[in-house]
Amino acid sequence: METIDLLFARHRPDVAHAEHVALLASQLFEGTHSLHQLDERALSMLHTAALLHDIAALQDRDTHHILGRDLIMASDLHGFNKIERQMMACMVAFHRNKRFKPRTEPLFARLDASRQQTTIILTGLLRVADGLDRSHSQSTHIHQIAPKSDDMWVITTVGAYSNSDCEQANEKTLTDYTPLPLLWAIPLQKLGPGSMKR
Repeated sequence: METIDLLFARHRPDVAHAEHVALLASQLFEGTHSLHQLDERALSMLHTAALLHDIAALQDRDTHHILGRDLIMASDLHGFNKIERQMMACMVAFHRNKRFKPRTEPLFARLDASRQQTTIILTGLLRVADGLDRSHSQSTHIHQIAPKSDDMWVITTVGAYSNSDCEQANEKTLTDYTPLPLLWAIPLQKLGPGSMKR
């Protein structure tokens, strides 16, 4: 059985970034739980996929999402069965901006409809979390997650690079595939009239 630590030692990703994205993804999961109502097992998969989302970045930055997908499927990851590894591999494959094409991914196509929906919801959370540390500074933190309307929930953030990190998170938010409302990130200092215009 392979562990996260063993994969980190072998592939040498940016561990600080991976751990911060995993923290942000877990906070997003908890903050939107009333919307998706997924269980603790889903949270465990999201947290692990977030830790491993850049596992292959050192090998090839341009294709690391595909290489990472393959590494997860090739590993006997401790604590997860084959279907769960398949779902996490899809999350890693889909985490990059403008690379979300689930219908062309064979691993995704082999999942049943319920697991496909879970995978897409978790992918949406992972993509936003990854965007919130686009600076790789681990300085952007979630202050609050709250509904703005039926169609939008706002993630209020703080941190030195929160402006640019929020911009990246908003580019990566999923609106066409996920059943969740739009998750829109804004820096706390920008709260005010007109601050949530798209």
